[in-house]
Amino acid sequence: MGAWDYTDETFPSLPKEGIHGDLLRMKAKLESLSFQVTVVENPTSTQAEKAVDAFGAQLKTRGGASLFYFTGHGAEHEGRNYLVPVGETNIVEGADLKEKALAANRVLSRMESSGTEVNLVFLDCCRNQLTKNGGDEGMAPMQAKGTLIGFATRSGDLADTTVQGSPYITALVAHLAAPGLSLTDMHTMVTGELVRSGSARRPGNYSDLDAIYQLVPATLDRAEDGDMQALIERRARELAAKMAPSPLPSIPSSTDPEPGDLTQITLPGGVVMKFCWCPAGSFTMGSPQSEEDRSADEDQVQVRLTQGFWLAQTECTQGQWTALMGSNPSNFKGNDLPVETVSWEDVQSFISKGNQSAALPAGWRLALPTEAQWEYACRAGTESAFSFGAVLNGKQANCDGNYPYGTTTKGTYLQKTCGVASYAANPWGLHDMHGNVWEWCVDALDGTTKLSGGTDPVGSSGAFRVVRGGSWFSGAASCRAADRNWNVPGFRSDTLGFRPALVPSR
Repeated sequence: MGAWDYTDETFPSLPKEGIHGDLLRMKAKLESLSFQVTVVENPTSTQAEKAVDAFGAQLKTRGGASLFYFTGHGAEHEGRNYLVPVGETNIVEGADLKEKALAANRVLSRMESSGTEVNLVFLDCCRNQLTKNGGDEGMAPMQAKGTLIGFATRSGDLADTTVQGSPYITALVAHLAAPGLSLTDMHTMVTGELVRSGSARRPGNYSDLDAIYQLVPATLDRAEDGDMQALIERRARELAAKMAPSPLPSIPSSTDPEPGDLTQITLPGGVVMKFCWCPAGSFTMGSPQSEEDRSADEDQVQVRLTQGFWLAQTECTQGQWTALMGSNPSNFKGNDLPVETVSWEDVQSFISKGNQSAALPAGWRLALPTEAQWEYACRAGTESAFSFGAVLNGKQANCDGNYPYGTTTKGTYLQKTCGVASYAANPWGLHDMHGNVWEWCVDALDGTTKLSGGTDPVGSSGAFRVVRGGSWFSGAASCRAADRNWNVPGFRSDTLGFRPALVPSR
């Protein structure tokens, strides 16, 4: 399965008309990755159920990895999701879905119980209301153990369809076995490609896969018995070796940097973004049991960061965002205000474009900080609730001062963002690590995940992405260094922004 030398396959000899063309493109791609493929076109619900049952039975005998691709329509009724085959007609009301559509859980349960190591489900279907007489709008959240579920669009939206085929399947076919990407990050890349193309659709995914899972190449030397587990274990060893600490690349400076030293990158139009040095080191992540308003997911762990990194001195501003992306999505306008109303997926597009077109120091690339890197930089050697002490009421950082922390004295509530660096920097020169806007981190989590300690930790499993630091709308307790929050990758709000890091290139 897979191809290290990824090429953008266009399959020029295959039909390109609508759904039929999409099925053929996916079939060709999967066969190139050594999948055994069965195509079922225009089935009735009964035919679809029989095909899914046969699929599940086959998986139990073969093991390895499984993939289910559906194109048609998705609907929800009474909390259950249904896949409506093109061959089914006369669905007038929601109750008809039970008899004339395929229950999505039937697919997931067959795959989950088959014993396969990795399960992939891609649903290239509209998710708007199907009927006028019942049938809930969209599709309810879906999840299954050991499974990545990718959606072509958000709940309530139509999926794009053209005579040339679905843009979602085009991007999926192109990136399905992109080298060096986990399957979850591969789907994020698909989302980013649609965003950059100007599509109004925003794919999403749920993932219960570990970060190591990738589609591995058909040409890779296999165990003689074709054991997929051997391939997965081999790939895990390769990734572990790849991620091992390496010597710190040089940064343009006559001396080794000290905490708080500055470097900068130049964005298009000569717009500058400054970064502060955060040295390698160890710290206690999370909050002590004695800290007021703490949560159970903040239990303290010891963390060691083996490589130093540079973190943006301020949250990314609207001027910086516009210089690179050409537009400004923010609610509160101003070049020196933090950019907000940006999703985690939007930020990935910014980072990808920045790595391609910004003037970066040799040996470094843009990335979001890990949750551990973020808290390490926020604390900057301090151990109190905030880097400036144990009290916040809106005077020390931009938050809702009507809900103070460490004092009963109410303070300032601006009810909006403020210019970056309006408040004093922390000991490492970083401004606004508390308040103003929540900041996206790279980590994935499932909403109940406790902190990961150890060496260079990064959360990699779950449907949500970490945000840190609190915002102008938050009470002071949510702005603590240890406070954790999260959102789905496609979520946007005028309380959500980010600050990028410069990390060593691999």
